[in-house]
Amino acid sequence: MHDVSYFISGALDPVDRRTHERDLLRAYLSALHNAGGPALTIDDVWDHYRRHLLHGYFWALTPCEMQGRERVRAMGIRHLTAVLDHSSLELLEKANLAV
Repeated sequence: MHDVSYFISGALDPVDRRTHERDLLRAYLSALHNAGGPALTIDDVWDHYRRHLLHGYFWALTPCEMQGRERVRAMGIRHLTAVLDHSSLELLEKANLAV
């Protein structure tokens, strides 16, 4: 789910992400099932998606020398908005995964 979460939260602006993320996750789950992947439910995928949103946010802390300042700013805003929209930190706390 890391790559899926990273792509959706980083590639789409917050408005588009909010509009399409559930449909994208359903399409991902369908493709996963069709390829013989694990028998996950949409609720499983949704929880994993929310947890992995934090990876994108931490990427945004990358020094601007590695990526352009505008890119880091845009990605940071997108990833942080997704983390806040989905209460990702609170989800980790509930699962006793918080640091």
